[in-house]
Amino acid sequence: MKHVTVGITVDTEFVRLLRASVGMKRLGPDLNRQHTPIEVLAVVFLAEARGAIPEQTHSLIPPEWRPHIEAVTELRKVEEL
Repeated sequence: MKHVTVGITVDTEFVRLLRASVGMKRLGPDLNRQHTPIEVLAVVFLAEARGAIPEQTHSLIPPEWRPHIEAVTELRKVEEL
């Protein structure tokens, strides 16, 4: 098995649209259903984009996905343009 670390740069408009999309789908760790990989990725990405501490991001990941995905907060960088 391999692990891949990916860096993505987005602007605040993208974060706003993603937050709206995630909110509309009511994604979160307290739902009693299986999340798809794209839903889990969206929740993790949004938490990181909004500056969550590692423990907060980790807690948003449904337990069944925790062995498969984790945010690398040390790579997060915010630039004012």
